[in-house]
Amino acid sequence: MAVSPTDVLSSLRKHPLFAALDDATFAEVIKLLRARRLREGETLFTVGDHDCNLYIVRSGKLALRIPDEHGRDPIRQFLEPGSIFNEHAFLTGHADEESVEALTQATLWFITREAFQDALQRNARLRAHIAALTPDHNRTLPRIARNQAQAGERVLWFGRRHELFFLGKIALPTLILAISLAGFLLLAAAQCPLGSALRLLSLILGFAALLALVWQVLDYYNDYFMVTDERVVHRERIVLLYNHREELRLDRVQHVDVERRNFLDSLFDLGDVLVTAQGSNTTLRLDHVRHPEALARLILDNVNTVRHKRSAGERARLRAELRAHLGIGHAPEAAPAPAPIVPPPPKHKQRLRAWLSRARQELLPRMQLVQGNTIFYRRHWLILLKGIAPPSAALLAALGTLVLSFTLAPSLLAALLTPPFSVIALVGLFLLAFWWVWRYEDWRNDVFILTPERVLYVKRTPFGLFGTSQRAADLRNVQNTTVTTRGFVDVLFNIGDVSIRTAGMENELLFDRVWNPAAIQAAINERVQQALARAQRQQAEQRYQEILEWLSLYDELTRLHTRPPLL
Repeated sequence: MAVSPTDVLSSLRKHPLFAALDDATFAEVIKLLRARRLREGETLFTVGDHDCNLYIVRSGKLALRIPDEHGRDPIRQFLEPGSIFNEHAFLTGHADEESVEALTQATLWFITREAFQDALQRNARLRAHIAALTPDHNRTLPRIARNQAQAGERVLWFGRRHELFFLGKIALPTLILAISLAGFLLLAAAQCPLGSALRLLSLILGFAALLALVWQVLDYYNDYFMVTDERVVHRERIVLLYNHREELRLDRVQHVDVERRNFLDSLFDLGDVLVTAQGSNTTLRLDHVRHPEALARLILDNVNTVRHKRSAGERARLRAELRAHLGIGHAPEAAPAPAPIVPPPPKHKQRLRAWLSRARQELLPRMQLVQGNTIFYRRHWLILLKGIAPPSAALLAALGTLVLSFTLAPSLLAALLTPPFSVIALVGLFLLAFWWVWRYEDWRNDVFILTPERVLYVKRTPFGLFGTSQRAADLRNVQNTTVTTRGFVDVLFNIGDVSIRTAGMENELLFDRVWNPAAIQAAINERVQQALARAQRQQAEQRYQEILEWLSLYDELTRLHTRPPLL
């Protein structure tokens, strides 16, 4: 049964999202509607997808499934003509928390989140209405938490170390500041021969204590812990000197422990929460946090939620496979393969430009290079300058000596140009040049590689004289990643180390002294998520085929032997 477009628009007009809009604003929303058809048995989206469209059913019947605490996804609601669904993902951009599948052929109208967000930017009245109607939890968080949250990610908890930890850090500089101020005031009132010197000393001591106090305050507010619906994050930062960021995905968490150090921890309900993944040295510590047991329960509950969503998604895909096996619905016709496009032969200028680009990459390679699906990283060029500095200084000194000899002592230069001094000079210059090239090759040959499946560190000695070594890790085994930046120079030039930990025994692979380490960490985490999704699909498809084989054998046996139904 299908409803008329007028009935669909009337249903949409009565929805709380749009009921309070004036006719002109609602008309602008109507312009965003698009249509889509679903086959019988087709899955619209599953748990964990990022389908952020708002859907309205015009015809047909759909089933909405929500995962339960056992990882199953029972039908919680039937969606019939006039039903509107997927509002939460539409408004927040978060991942879908339910699955929707067509029980019959269906026609849907939908509004994409991207088009609606563009309309919000153009229409202030619509923007104010939606903001008042759907308060965003992330909006109430500190700006640093909102900035660190990824697109579509929901921040579940954000916090810093307990105030007692902060008071312990500022106690000494505060005490010194108070003593120095009191001393200055007492010396100003007293008549003392050394009063001026002592007052100056008190001012210097007080100023130093004030600087230390400000430093401790900044250091406290620069560090934070964050738990989202996808990961646990710990950031340690000292302005201009040190930056350490560690992330652990919730689907990698094995167990969560709580430690209390002394009776004060029990008295004020604070402690350390240890989040551990597989393998050694993969524990992320959230230290000196308030209500540690509650935080540990929050992390464990969301770990279970992630696993239940994964199980529900696999059940949804299994149903799709069974429908295909049973012939329910019809697969879409395959689009004809497009004719291969043969690129025209490059012109002379293009060939020259390509050759120059290859030569430039060979002689002075970029710190980051993308080739297809593979990203190559090298250490920062400052590391190259540090390596070639000694041979460069020696070469400059040798050349400077020759120039000075030519201008100040021509006879000495003539002596140096005659054997055996000339031979020694040439050998020395050759050795210095070789030393320079050796250092350069040592920098150029070490490469960090990120592919869709693996992360590699290739270390090749200059000219391959002492061989090549390679360490590799499968992205599916990556447990957590850490970024560390040390020193003012690192902060100024955005240099740092990226540590990648896996579940193996030698479980650390280090990208050291690389440029823009935070971006590298984000790229690795994104590739890890994609690799895990592919692995899960492959494992699920293998299980689906096994189940289908069992069902085929069961169907054959029930036809050969009369038996009651299995269920």
